[in-house]
Amino acid sequence: MKKSDSIQHVAAALVKFQSEVVDPTKDGNNPHFKSKFVELNDLLAAVRPILTKHGLAIMQEPAGNGADITITTILLHDSGEWIEFEPLTLKAQKTDPQGAGSAITYGRRYALSAVLGVAWDDDDDGNSASNNDAKKREQPQNGGTIKWETFWNNVKNFGLNKDQVLVIASEICNQKVTDITKTITNQNDLNKFTAELRKRSQKVT
Repeated sequence: MKKSDSIQHVAAALVKFQSEVVDPTKDGNNPHFKSKFVELNDLLAAVRPILTKHGLAIMQEPAGNGADITITTILLHDSGEWIEFEPLTLKAQKTDPQGAGSAITYGRRYALSAVLGVAWDDDDDGNSASNNDAKKREQPQNGGTIKWETFWNNVKNFGLNKDQVLVIASEICNQKVTDITKTITNQNDLNKFTAELRKRSQKVT
């Protein structure tokens, strides 16, 4: 992290901002996994007026080399103070304008929420996750019992790793996916996702 010599004013303004801001509503729909997410324009609409009220502004600079997309976020204050946060780097799943645009949009949204302390993703409580995941693996779901062992064997055959699977799932869902077993809850959706992974792995090779 880089910053101006003093961050007294920007820090005080950020505290006031966080005391007033309300987490935005998830209005975006993801038909692939039937989930909701906060779109970038809705996130900006929720935070910009309060940022401006306290003399704050955000700059986000995208960069990349085709395969990797980097988002650098800078928090500015009208006193001249500033904080530049560590860049967020994402793997673009498609090396074309659509793939780059998708990664940039996702990266901007995720970096902005992290910098400002605004929640747009589902809360991931460690205790409930471990309990719910164990039950989910044991119980049959709509479309049959989920065959996770077969899925991960397929992923290995596709030449993909777990991190790549999560990045692809995040891109499809338009929100950060940290646990695929919590995002996909039935075998039918898992089959669709497996087919998408196969398609993307073939494009890479």
